[in-house]
Amino acid sequence: MAKMGCYCGAAMSNVSCPSENVIYVMKKERVVSALKYNPQITLIDFITNWDVLTNAKKLFIPEDYDFWYCTECKRVYKSDTHIGGNKLAAYKLDTEPIQISKKNLSTLSELIVFTDKEEDDAIEKEPQMTLSSFLASLTDRQYYISDNEDTVYVYDRKNDHIVLVYRSEKLLDCVSQ
Repeated sequence: MAKMGCYCGAAMSNVSCPSENVIYVMKKERVVSALKYNPQITLIDFITNWDVLTNAKKLFIPEDYDFWYCTECKRVYKSDTHIGGNKLAAYKLDTEPIQISKKNLSTLSELIVFTDKEEDDAIEKEPQMTLSSFLASLTDRQYYISDNEDTVYVYDRKNDHIVLVYRSEKLLDCVSQ
């Protein structure tokens, strides 16, 4: 359990479950790798990086990072997983309009992003929900990250346009609590 201070001054915590400050962010290749390894892997096994079918840990997740979401200013942080972990990246919601074609967007790495609440609600509804079933329920938005990982685009599938853009910002001194 941890707390982290946001650059805006807000406190973030993963003490309550589900936490409004915890999000899961991973490259789509990582998810595809897990599904190739075990097409029936459950969501909870994927999240905990464990497969009860083989008692094998760390087979498809090469690195672990925590991602924090500030409900006040909408920043997203990537940090080390160990207690008191360092902030590795900070992304601020960009209010400037952005133009990028769908063709150019499709050349970027796709991310899978979901909230702790979405994951918790799914597992509460169906404890043995498979990862593939859960992913099928995440149909509204697609997330893409630029090759240099400084920009994240949030694409609304229904309305066929970019709805949010996050840009990497210079890291300030760590504000861990």
